[in-house]
Amino acid sequence: MALVEEDLGREIALEIARHLVMFLRRPGNQAQFSTPLSAQLAARPGLREVQRWVADNPHADLSVPALARRASLSPRQFARAFADEVGQTPGRYVDDVRLEAARRLLLDGDDGLERIAARCGYGTAETMRRAFIRELGVSPGLTADAALSEVDRRDVVVVPGGPGQGHHMGDGPIREWLRAVDTTSTWTTSVCTGSLLLAAAGLLTGRRATTHWLAHDQLAPLGAVPVAQRVVTDGKYLTAAGVSAGLDMAVTLAGRIAGDAVAQAIQLAHEYDPQPPYQSGSPERAPREVLAAVLSRKDFILTRS
Repeated sequence: MALVEEDLGREIALEIARHLVMFLRRPGNQAQFSTPLSAQLAARPGLREVQRWVADNPHADLSVPALARRASLSPRQFARAFADEVGQTPGRYVDDVRLEAARRLLLDGDDGLERIAARCGYGTAETMRRAFIRELGVSPGLTADAALSEVDRRDVVVVPGGPGQGHHMGDGPIREWLRAVDTTSTWTTSVCTGSLLLAAAGLLTGRRATTHWLAHDQLAPLGAVPVAQRVVTDGKYLTAAGVSAGLDMAVTLAGRIAGDAVAQAIQLAHEYDPQPPYQSGSPERAPREVLAAVLSRKDFILTRS
């Protein structure tokens, strides 16, 4: 690439590099090109060296002062020159490089989340999780093996809820895909606030449904008929309430698909015999002070990223 750049110029060298460099194993719906190549290459050798060093050392101190020292510039000079020549601020570039490095390790490595977070400069798995949800709308604990466009027919569709669900409530590929795949599904189901996505896609209009109790008031405005139960069945649609109700829904669905005996065997094999130490699993039974404490954090619980 150095010879190509010398003979034909930086832009041609970058274009060739974009065609040659790709993920070892690209997952569906994820970027083809690496962050250093999707951004511009700086004209100054010193800044280009900084770009290379950032890509090779995402775990290091990548603050503007630290990078400015590598480029032999003041922090102010460095920040201006980098933004002018790369088309991104140093901070944005570093964020993108770290995110891509983490995605590669998740796909092609065997390290756990804490180790990957440390190797990519996030410090903790929680910090990395927040970065993934903020930038990609998905947790790093789950990576896609196929793009939505590659999954056009499924017998069972399960829509999860939780952090990231709010990012997909508007018109977009998730709602479009749900409507399309629902036309051929045998069962369309959800857990927690996943039912809000189904409702937003118009699939629960006039149908009985449930969701996490903190979000129950959001069902009716989306056209669904709210029901305060752990699992609600309406035709081919099964919706489960908060996280733990997903187990109830799974056993219920197993019974509908394979029969009661099979579902009971699954329940027994997993020793699913809940006996919670406290009777506070619903707003009706929780102590008043516990209910108040959770309600005070409602917005954070439903929208945290």
